[in-house]
Amino acid sequence: MDSKTLKSKVEAFIGGQIPEELWPRAEEYARKKLNRINEMAGRQYGEDGYGDDYLVVLTADVYHEQCFSDYTLALAMERMVM
Repeated sequence: MDSKTLKSKVEAFIGGQIPEELWPRAEEYARKKLNRINEMAGRQYGEDGYGDDYLVVLTADVYHEQCFSDYTLALAMERMVM
């Protein structure tokens, strides 16, 4: 699935827009994570349901994790300056 289609499906899944500047990082990490998951299980992309549909769910999860991580890092940096 190409990047534009994936982004569209992830946005529909989460019910909101993903800012363009945040998308590449979430997509790259989710694709690498899925490839690693499939590699460790000895399956090919799409086998046993670990393909496009799972990539959408995984990318949404990665996006939320990265947003939370960015938020907590910014908060910690702000508190260190005080």
